[in-house]
Amino acid sequence: MSSPTILVATDFSPRSVEIVQKTIPLAKKLGGILHIVHVIEEGIFSSLQKDSNIQTGAKNTLKELFPSFNAEQLHCKRGKIGSSIATLAIELNVKLVVLGNSGEHGGLKNLFVGSSTKAIVRKLTVPALVVKTAGELNVDKLLIPTDLSESSKWHIHAMRSLFPKATISLLYTYIVPFSNRLSMYGVKKGEINTLGENLRIHAQNEVALFMQTLKNEAENIDVVIRESGLDAGVFTGVASMHGIQTIAIHTTGNISLFAFDLLLETDKDVLISIV
Repeated sequence: MSSPTILVATDFSPRSVEIVQKTIPLAKKLGGILHIVHVIEEGIFSSLQKDSNIQTGAKNTLKELFPSFNAEQLHCKRGKIGSSIATLAIELNVKLVVLGNSGEHGGLKNLFVGSSTKAIVRKLTVPALVVKTAGELNVDKLLIPTDLSESSKWHIHAMRSLFPKATISLLYTYIVPFSNRLSMYGVKKGEINTLGENLRIHAQNEVALFMQTLKNEAENIDVVIRESGLDAGVFTGVASMHGIQTIAIHTTGNISLFAFDLLLETDKDVLISIV
């Protein structure tokens, strides 16, 4: 397998510089080649767009902050942050983009997560790892929520290819329809319990069939089944219970609209794949 190319973005804030430093050992662990990019955002410096000194200064800052990297690994782009990073990722044949919360937004953390990070992730055609935790990056264990779809199967394959030595825990959730209303409708408690048990067994059977379709990739994968809707708290709790730092989620199928809510609400690192 060829060495994967990894791209990490920095806005020169202390937090983003820290994330670059944290990505270096991850790249080494994966046998990958690391590139660093800074984007001079279009619009923010519109009055200075013609000043070439801005780009020169940014390039010099990259060299000063990361002196161990050669010139070919340092990239300074001008334009919209999402499309600039996505275009560079294609040019470099990147397999993983690493992002962090912008230190410059301070109290506007939610705004950044809801806008800039989304703008980047939505433009990417490769997985994006958004770093939210302190300490070193840990992708030895992954929690992968699944809706048992073909898209989910593709996502599991992609994660296995990118992190071949990782232990994967699949999380499948199901709900008991209208469970909070059934007693109000006069349904007896025993009947409600029977319905819940039947749905639990059905979920187990569906998961078992799905695991069979994974074939050899099912090795080193365990499954967690929970009665729950798509809930960031549940996902985070399961990850903590299993000692998992990274939740890897795809953005099609039933999970699609939930991916960015999870990114905003969890305290785990989130790896998002556009399937």
